[in-house]
Amino acid sequence: MRIQSTGGFGNQLFQWSYAHHLKLQETDREVVVFRDSIHTADRESHLGLIANKCFHNITFGSSEFTGRVLQALDKSATISPHFYRTISTIFGIATEIRPKQLEDFSGAKSKIVRGFFQYPQQMPQAVMLVLNELESTISSQVKLQKKSYPYQLAHIRRRDFIDNKDTHGVLSIEYYRRALSDDFPTIIIGDEEEPPLELLALDKTFEYLNPRACNEYEAMFLALNCERFIMANSTFSWWCGLLAANNEKQVLVPKPWTKTPQVSANYEFPGFTPIESDFI
Repeated sequence: MRIQSTGGFGNQLFQWSYAHHLKLQETDREVVVFRDSIHTADRESHLGLIANKCFHNITFGSSEFTGRVLQALDKSATISPHFYRTISTIFGIATEIRPKQLEDFSGAKSKIVRGFFQYPQQMPQAVMLVLNELESTISSQVKLQKKSYPYQLAHIRRRDFIDNKDTHGVLSIEYYRRALSDDFPTIIIGDEEEPPLELLALDKTFEYLNPRACNEYEAMFLALNCERFIMANSTFSWWCGLLAANNEKQVLVPKPWTKTPQVSANYEFPGFTPIESDFI
């Protein structure tokens, strides 16, 4: 079975987790996670590094040809949904479509699987296997020294969320005001070059790290070693929070996760403390 890797780092980790989930169900079946430049434009794939730390017989690779076939198939769906369904059935191309429920694509008919698989509660064993691989990868990729003092870390996700703020939602400063403690120095990692002006309303001293100052693995390293982590409503932030929670740190998660409250249940996990969220 081949699972398509798309989206950012957080999404890729859920797709990688789903590969583990399927392998746990069918140990004799070959499971391959692949990427292609068409569906990962402007996105860096980190799964190659993690795959090097994987001992669960799951393969990671690339397939531009498959990406182009899927792109053509997607275009056909707008012209003839019947043709799309027929070709998908013939070639065993399956797409995750049911919300709030993990699709079961085990079985010989599914050959190429597409989706985001953001259901950690429904595949906890696979998620924890991936977490161990991720921690090992972080230790090999990051040369930072641990901070000599306890700190709290907050993650802000804004830049690409602004376009869908009416549906997904951008967390307001009030959420962070409720979540931040006065007992620890504060480090904030964000996706904009300069800290959002709203942060000034916190009336707190903080260190702000933009993407140039802190890449994905460095952000995860900071989360791994903080005392408290305040999560944004992004899948990358979720994995940072899991790293912290697995090391017995306090992790605060927004609830609701988006402006569609029923989605929140997908991201609940042992060790997370929900905090009432607001959106701009």
